[in-house]
Amino acid sequence: LATVTMFSAQCLSNSLWAIAKLEFGGTASEAFCRGCLAQIRKNEFSETTPQGFANSLWAVAKLRLPTHVAIPFCVDAARYATDEPGDLSCFMPQELSMALWAMAKVLGRRPAAKSASSSAGLAPEVEKFAVNVSEEGARRLAEFSPQGLSNIAWALATLELTRLPSARRFISAAASLSLSELHAFPPQAIANFCWALGRLDDAGQELAVFGVAAGQEAMRRESEFLWQDLSSIVSAMMHKGCAQVREVRSFAAELARRAAGCCDSIGNQALLNIALACVRMHVSADILRPMAWGIAEVFTTRMHRLNEIDLRQWLEVQRYCGLPGAGAPPPGFQTA
Repeated sequence: LATVTMFSAQCLSNSLWAIAKLEFGGTASEAFCRGCLAQIRKNEFSETTPQGFANSLWAVAKLRLPTHVAIPFCVDAARYATDEPGDLSCFMPQELSMALWAMAKVLGRRPAAKSASSSAGLAPEVEKFAVNVSEEGARRLAEFSPQGLSNIAWALATLELTRLPSARRFISAAASLSLSELHAFPPQAIANFCWALGRLDDAGQELAVFGVAAGQEAMRRESEFLWQDLSSIVSAMMHKGCAQVREVRSFAAELARRAAGCCDSIGNQALLNIALACVRMHVSADILRPMAWGIAEVFTTRMHRLNEIDLRQWLEVQRYCGLPGAGAPPPGFQTA
């Protein structure tokens, strides 16, 4: 650790990136990383290149360092990057998306904003950095990769900044630009866009259009999409009035049919997301019921892993499908 004080800014960021990339663990690795981060902060990010800036943040997110280490680093990084106007113009698109993704990963999903002017608990430096990234990104949309576009959209939604005009503009413009290029998008990028659009107010039409295209792409490339991706897409679409769109309901129904025979290979959250989306979209109980029986079978050995919210959602699915012991369907539910 004593040698860390002699490292250049490039050596510090390279060391962090290498440890995260190689997935080194243990107390010695964590202590070394803490030393590197402390030195970067002490140097006030002096001589840190945009690539080094993004690599350091990415490493912090990947290494899952304690919050009392990771969060102050993110805040200082955001302050450094927004000290001078126009600073982000020297960042490559990948560096912008990587840096903001990392900050969102570290800070997690914040509570809903308490007012129209601030996000509860989010450092103003981070909010300013996110706004600057969304504005810079909107000016250079065509330069971003599919994953880069979706990472920024995901990060803005995760940080609960979709109330801000700049964030809304970026997400809407990026989704619109991507619509005709979904064939080239990785599944996770498509799922990220659906999730972000689902958190925009008054964006039901945008989500429906994107969701229909996303569902069609997922069916066309079914071998590429993980159940987690599929469940994220359909879960986002059960809101904002998308349930009334025929193609959306058909997508949900098709997922239920496909999942029915392989529930044991699907995670709890994905199972519940798909089943609950079918319930909320009023997919026929006859279509959903085989999947519900499959879930009931696998949950016999997984009940200890379900939290209170999971249990409530599972009960809602059981009642909708009329499974024995679940009681009558709740008021307002109808089979289509």
